[in-house]
This record gives sequence, C-alpha cells and structure tokens, in this order.
Amino acid sequence: MIEPSAGRSRAAEMSSDVIIGHDGKPRCGWAGAGDTAFGRYHDEVWGTRTYNESAMFEALTLGVFEVGIPGLRRRQGSGDDRAGR
Repeated sequence: MIEPSAGRSRAAEMSSDVIIGHDGKPRCGWAGAGDTAFGRYHDEVWGTRTYNESAMFEALTLGVFEVGIPGLRRRQGSGDDRAGR
C-alpha cells in the first residue's frame, strides 16, 4: 500500500481533474466548483451509488441512447454497409 506523503494535502493527492467545490467536497472537474446544476447533479445523481436495478437499467439505457444515436447517424450517412456482411 502506498502511503500519502507527509505534509501533502488531500487535494494534492487527487487526480488533476478533481476540484474542491465551494462546500469543500471533492468533485469531478466537469461539475465545477460553484453551486450550479452540474454540481448538484454530481452530488445527488452521478456521485451516488445505487443497487436499484430499475435505476441502473434506466442509466444504462439513457447512456446507450446518448452515445449510440449519433454514431448510428454517421454510419448510415457514410455509405459504410457493414451490417450486411
């Protein structure tokens, strides 16, 4: 186990994309440091563990649609017909 260096702060040990919010909580860089909708989403949804199968299925489905639809549009318009092979 690697021990943190003495005298280094918790923030210094975190990844560079982690920031400390206005309330002192560590957050991902995309959430921002201020009291914003992104920060609240990070704390209440993104950063919350769930074991609820329905909620996990919803998140997975939304993620697939969010990523999959633009890729499908590009593929349909490019003339790349790999589906029939």
